[in-house]
Amino acid sequence: MRIEARLRSLEHGTCLPAYEVVLKAVKPITGVCLHLTTTDVASQAHWIGAIEAMLQRCGVKPIDHLLVLHAGCEDEHTPGSVEIVVPVEARDATTLITQSEGRLTRCELPACPRMASTFHHGHPSLAPLAYHALGTWMEQNAYTIVGSRRKLRLRRGENLDDALTEIQFPVEKLA
Repeated sequence: MRIEARLRSLEHGTCLPAYEVVLKAVKPITGVCLHLTTTDVASQAHWIGAIEAMLQRCGVKPIDHLLVLHAGCEDEHTPGSVEIVVPVEARDATTLITQSEGRLTRCELPACPRMASTFHHGHPSLAPLAYHALGTWMEQNAYTIVGSRRKLRLRRGENLDDALTEIQFPVEKLA
């Protein structure tokens, strides 16, 4: 799939994207989450669709973008687990947990004073380029990863070539 997306970008005359990495603080996030024991992208897409349908049925609007939290420092090709997190108000969390028959749980992600972040605009299969840019930036600036990776789905429609994802890693300066 990555090769097909890269070929499409070459056909359209686009070159490899440039990634700007920034260091920023992020606020704590409260909401509901679904824990998956697979990092399979198709499975994630299925459950994200189911959660979005439930939000619509319950009349709940997220207070921020849905995100996918990857445990540890695993990459997309390493077996592991992910959590799909939907930031919502506390009262809405209770409604969603009840409607999901316990599949969704309440979650709180702590604030992070230093988050290395970049945006990936394009097909998700080309996101490894963004991860490479983040890794290079961390190495050049002497930072190390200290927590779970986050992917915020900022824009995702039927045309995956127009998807916009923010990729974040909590970091700290090496001594």
